[in-house]
Amino acid sequence: MVVGAMRLEFYAPWAHSLKDKRMEVQSLKTRIRGKFQVSCAEVENQDLYQSIVLGVAVVAGDTRQVERILDQVEEFAWQATQAQLVSAQRQLW
Repeated sequence: MVVGAMRLEFYAPWAHSLKDKRMEVQSLKTRIRGKFQVSCAEVENQDLYQSIVLGVAVVAGDTRQVERILDQVEEFAWQATQAQLVSAQRQLW
């Protein structure tokens, strides 16, 4: 069993309120969860309206499968939102 976690940090210059941010975060989390069958949550900067930080976790049978899923989530994150993906950091156990 291999566990993979990824931290995705986005910058949303168009968000002018926490309400704007919440709508984007909820939509992005729902789409990531549904498309890739992973866990996804907002993990940092909940009070900063132009910063979105999501944590994604996946469990699979081998390292290659975890890496493949995280690669797909990262690629999706580049295209799935108006917010700019600033960084993607991974860790495997």
